[in-house]
Amino acid sequence: MTSYLDGRLQRYFKAGSVICKEGEYGSTMYIITSGEVEVSKVKNNQKVVLATLQKGAVFGEMALLDQPIRSATVQALTDVSCLEISKLFFNTSMQQLPNWIRSFFQILVERLREADKKQDTFTIREKSKQIVLGLTLLFDLFTLKSDDLGGLRWHETIEKLEILLNIPAENIERIINHLIAKRLLEKIIDYKDGRLIKISNEEKFRNFSRYCRESLMTKMNKKFEPTFVTLSEEKRRFIEYLGQLMKEQPGVADFELDYLEARCQELLGCPLTDFDSSIKLFIQEGVLELKRNQNGEKYYHANKSKIHTLLEKEQLLREFQQIENQLESGW
Repeated sequence: MTSYLDGRLQRYFKAGSVICKEGEYGSTMYIITSGEVEVSKVKNNQKVVLATLQKGAVFGEMALLDQPIRSATVQALTDVSCLEISKLFFNTSMQQLPNWIRSFFQILVERLREADKKQDTFTIREKSKQIVLGLTLLFDLFTLKSDDLGGLRWHETIEKLEILLNIPAENIERIINHLIAKRLLEKIIDYKDGRLIKISNEEKFRNFSRYCRESLMTKMNKKFEPTFVTLSEEKRRFIEYLGQLMKEQPGVADFELDYLEARCQELLGCPLTDFDSSIKLFIQEGVLELKRNQNGEKYYHANKSKIHTLLEKEQLLREFQQIENQLESGW
């Protein structure tokens, strides 16, 4: 038998009705007394069903505790009846409880808040990098199992990544196709296994995977020794300037200050002193060494090997950043 209070709190929703909408303000929670609802969120522009709730289940409780903005959408799958509990009614009822119970609820609120902070905060760009890392893992496992010239089965690979990463299959397939277009992967047809995925450029694919891994570790505030370090604009300009000089004079590694100053004005339109801080750092890193000739005049000796390495890494980093942008646009 329904009590007088329950009758006042009772609310009814037709099948298909949206009871709560993600992102909207809310000040009530609901207890289902009959029917069934679906709880969902939008992630990466895709609807993700989180749960199906039935009689006795509660939803919207965070609006009363600590979070007035709805974190998910709740839609009636059937005709639904609920008890609607307002924040005012909830707070009034809480005041009638013993202090220890109120303290217990406060602890629950704190734990819910912390759990909410730990929810998946990866962007589309970061999800794309997860797919790259997932592919790398599957390739590594495949290598351990097989020595032939085959590859990963197309549909099986997408299915595994969908389960592991909770990313829709169509998005995973788009990312794989983008990696094929950038010639990091290739698609082959096998008469036995159908479509297969292979690594097209082993070194480049592994480097891009490492780049993705470092980016995700930075996002997660993990400590690591980076392989890919973005140079400051000043350092990048100066190292490219040195690279141009070395290209013009392949056999030269020593550069007099007057020559560096004149070429800096000519090529970059600025004095060499604009790069004083970068030059000091490059000296500390062993890229440059300040020396004097027999007449006591200063000149810089360039470590050509380190300069070439820096230039190659900078070029690779730019290329990976372009690939990263294109992967994001593929969602």
